[in-house]
Amino acid sequence: YMNIGLGKQDLMETGCAFRQSLTLMWLLSVLLLLFGETLGLWFVYNKLVIPPERLGAAVWVYHFSLISILSAINQVPLMGAIVAHERMNIYAYLGLFEAFGTIDLLILYGLLMAIVSVFVWLIYAIYSVRSFTECKFRFYWNYSLVAEMSKFIGQNLFGCFAWSAGVQGTNILLNIFFGVAVNAARGITTQVDNALNQFVSNFVMALNPQITKSYASGNREYMMTLVMTGSRYSFYLLLIMVIPILFETEYILA
Repeated sequence: YMNIGLGKQDLMETGCAFRQSLTLMWLLSVLLLLFGETLGLWFVYNKLVIPPERLGAAVWVYHFSLISILSAINQVPLMGAIVAHERMNIYAYLGLFEAFGTIDLLILYGLLMAIVSVFVWLIYAIYSVRSFTECKFRFYWNYSLVAEMSKFIGQNLFGCFAWSAGVQGTNILLNIFFGVAVNAARGITTQVDNALNQFVSNFVMALNPQITKSYASGNREYMMTLVMTGSRYSFYLLLIMVIPILFETEYILA
């Protein structure tokens, strides 16, 4: 929505899209927090298979993970502003910070993940407010825009939920039926998978603003060129990284 506003060179429309998105993300965060600290916490205590001596640590990690998720949700409008303006340098620097800002001790790991997530959100917020005039932290409600954006958000949420159900649902089932050792083994494969997907997603992220702006300005031919070229290069980039992993899987796991 911000790309479309910028493509039309309409800062008022761009600002309304930012504030409406921010408001919707706040509401979504409240709902997620209520759900997470009630039903989600009950599930951790009563359904997951966790050694009793590690239950306290697991619960702390769960709380910290919830903080990380809430921070990530509220990054969406801020990242949208940065990507729409094609300021990829700040996006890249903070991506590197997120990648290297963790260590592997359970409670400390969860705490540091939460700190990194909140810190990244703060940097995005400060940078967006200082750099873009349309980025204002104000409550905003426009019924027609809410209806339109809710459909878009709902479609994306459905995709995210389906992906999460596939990945985390599998983790929960493995935990319930086979225990934490199998979870740890799967964790290795998930890390490799996430790293590869994130690499390609970041490449596509750089193309998205130009694709949307081209559509908004009516330049359909250039838009389709970007879509086809981006898809082709994304495939080749993934292929270059996946082939060595396929041939050297045993070495990597060892």
